[in-house]
Amino acid sequence: CAARGKTLEDIHEAYSKLWERNHPYEGDDFYICVDGDYIDSMNYDVGCRTTGYSDEVFVLYGMKDGATMPVRTMPTCDLVPDYDGESEGTSVYLFVPLHVGAENIGYLVTKNNYKIIKDFYLNSLSRHMASGIARARQNIKLENLNKVLAEISVRDELTGLYNRMGYEKIVIPYLDQLRRSKIK
Repeated sequence: CAARGKTLEDIHEAYSKLWERNHPYEGDDFYICVDGDYIDSMNYDVGCRTTGYSDEVFVLYGMKDGATMPVRTMPTCDLVPDYDGESEGTSVYLFVPLHVGAENIGYLVTKNNYKIIKDFYLNSLSRHMASGIARARQNIKLENLNKVLAEISVRDELTGLYNRMGYEKIVIPYLDQLRRSKIK
């Protein structure tokens, strides 16, 4: 579901639809944290980390007490989004790295979910999450490149003015709209 996303918000929305209905293995408290450099690699021509994490992680999806949490960034040193050190009782957090090949995507963290540790589902879940996020990254990069190509195709490189294609695709429809609206 995340693989079809063309923006980070699309991915968050797809995960929300999936897990708000049913999350028997993930538990009621889990987060998908994506490394800041991996996020930057979606929009800029920069590489991904192969070791360690950047200073910030992007919380792509989070669920606390069974409710979806908003997308946000946080310092990597905090490790667990929405951690409440004041709560009573002991909690066990499981961290699972997310990666495709040598590229570090981020990590999955789940709280007090003993079932996932015993089950083979954890391996499958982490691999599917990582590959889905990697495919979504490719979609986002392609979408950004298509926007650049579309802009290049309608503007003169030297002057920045619309070229003939830009005139036909943008200026003529704009002038037609003004004529129909009787605006000078």
